[in-house]
Amino acid sequence: MATLIGPFRIPMVSYFSTCACLSNRKEYPSFFRTIPSDYFQARALAHLVKRFGWTWIGTIRNDDDYGNFGMQAFTETIQQLGVCIAFSESIHRTYHRDKLLRIVDTVRKSLTKVVVAFVAPEEMSILFSEIAQQNVTGIQWIGSEAWVSTQFLPQEESRRFVSGTIGVAIHQVNIPGLREFLLDVHPSIYPGNRLVKEFWELTFGCALRGTDNRTDQVPSNKWKECTGRESLRMTHNELTDVSQYRVTYNVYKAIYAIAHALHDMLSCKTGKGPFSENTCANISSFQPWQLLHYMKTVNFTTKIDENVHFDNNGDPVATYDIVNWQPNAAGGVDIVGVGVYDGSATPGQEIIVKDEAIVWSGGQITFVPKAAPMEQGKQQGKDNLFAALTALNALMVKLATPLIHQIALNVRGNTGPTGDETNAY
Repeated sequence: MATLIGPFRIPMVSYFSTCACLSNRKEYPSFFRTIPSDYFQARALAHLVKRFGWTWIGTIRNDDDYGNFGMQAFTETIQQLGVCIAFSESIHRTYHRDKLLRIVDTVRKSLTKVVVAFVAPEEMSILFSEIAQQNVTGIQWIGSEAWVSTQFLPQEESRRFVSGTIGVAIHQVNIPGLREFLLDVHPSIYPGNRLVKEFWELTFGCALRGTDNRTDQVPSNKWKECTGRESLRMTHNELTDVSQYRVTYNVYKAIYAIAHALHDMLSCKTGKGPFSENTCANISSFQPWQLLHYMKTVNFTTKIDENVHFDNNGDPVATYDIVNWQPNAAGGVDIVGVGVYDGSATPGQEIIVKDEAIVWSGGQITFVPKAAPMEQGKQQGKDNLFAALTALNALMVKLATPLIHQIALNVRGNTGPTGDETNAY
């Protein structure tokens, strides 16, 4: 969609699209978003790895734009931080099971027991199911926001195989007034609204009187008639449990961003406008590019005191929750917040983590698991070797670049007028 409307300079604000590719202003000149780019997520994950002293890790990525762009940014950052990658695997829901088994076998046999997974939920569900089936334990999983705030396995299996997982999640916020607003939703307030009708019928298992189309998921003869006295205040579901909302806050910010842009357009004073000859836009018949101008300068503060604005690429300030999968009394795991990542903070202070609140793989709470199950001295030696090789490789590239450039110039200078390059040798 962003590709289609970009040439017409029609603003688009996304609350869920995270691909780093969308920050390319040449390709997507009118795209904005209220969810951080995967570029920032990758950096957050890299700094999280560095924060806990892991210098030798494995990686798994989704074999699509989400995983490939995200892992590329992660790899670039992690190598700059002196961390080495023991193995790098890709996964996709269309892969044959043989490929999946090879990935699981790589994870099982690798000496490193810290694995970063930049993977989509569906693929992670497939991978974790196979991990459980193959009885692979003792892995410290580091998760991307796409899957780390969602559980895939039955509670007992989650506790055994993925307890201790840590990663970055979309910032969770309690939006003031939202719960009361949602609890007051009633079909009588929104007559003719099909979404409200379907939600009401599915929630209470009844049919609204006087409506033509019943919800398709249940045969019409199975419905009882709604009384009108049903109340959402007596229910507990995904709609009413606002404590679990993450993406919703991004929707909230996206709507307010557009509203503020329209308000700024409306507030333009005649003769002092930003367009040709200091004119203002006609609010009743403005052009898309005029709204785009105001979208670029949106700057407001939400009710929870968060400043919202976009950078030159249409991206917001990157903020994430750091979450940890912890064993609970019921025999499963809970996803618990243990810190935050603030992209606007001073370099080196972006991550704030409550170390004492983290439960690691295997239920450890007193120390961070090592990257590999070997003596610390040997591990450190191997890590230092990998880091040294990485630094040496970077130095060689830096030194070789001007030499290659000079050779190219010499080749061009020795090439005859007929284009015969044999003289260059």
